[in-house]
Amino acid sequence: MTGGGVRRSGGQALVEFALVVSVFLLIVFGVVDGARLVFSQNTVGQVAREAARLAAVQAPFVGRSGSACTAPTCPATTAVLRTNVLAAANRMAVTVGPIASANLYLDCTAPGSPRSGAWTGGNDCSANRAAGASNVVNVRVVASFRPATPIVGQLIDALYPAAERLSASSSMVIP
Repeated sequence: MTGGGVRRSGGQALVEFALVVSVFLLIVFGVVDGARLVFSQNTVGQVAREAARLAAVQAPFVGRSGSACTAPTCPATTAVLRTNVLAAANRMAVTVGPIASANLYLDCTAPGSPRSGAWTGGNDCSANRAAGASNVVNVRVVASFRPATPIVGQLIDALYPAAERLSASSSMVIP
């Protein structure tokens, strides 16, 4: 016979704790991943602005030589300009990982002309320079983001299967 009506509920409390703490931790880490996502998007925006700034500064001097020009400010070709812009982007992209060359889009357009949205142009920023007009340099940067929370990561992968989820663009007038 058991003694006097004392119930042991230690196992029940342990099970309830395990259920509650797992949901609580999922919510906490989901909030942390959300904060990381916002921070990463802001970083990608800053990367695009820095890349556009460098492109706007160096683009007028592509192909020029002389005693006033040094290698960082007077790129020999548009490929060197693109390499310099990519290097500037990667200096800023420490927290989002390196930006691949395929994920950096650099294009120049005439002032007032709209972007096509395709980001496939490769204008060398010298088309309007001969006519004395200024160009607008457009830079788009694409980066990836991986959530640290497993369930949130699987949910995002199911909803957005593309690995590159963060992008930002910036445009600056070339003086």
